Amino acid sequence: MTEFNEGWWNCFNSFANNSCYDNEKACIEVLRGAGVTKDEMEEVLLIGELNGAAYDIVEEFLESK
Repeated sequence: MTEFNEGWWNCFNSFANNSCYDNEKACIEVLRGAGVTKDEMEEVLLIGELNGAAYDIVEEFLESK
């Protein structure tokens, strides 16, 4: 994972865990707007970069792909 991508996912993790418990749709739109790929989502879930709501949202979004 590139340093940029690691930083992006770190930011998403913080955003999701502080903003998206009640507004999951906003996080889904961020993922969709960023154009994250299935491979990127699988990698970030595998390496444990996310936790809490962020992990759950990415996992759910990935399953919908």
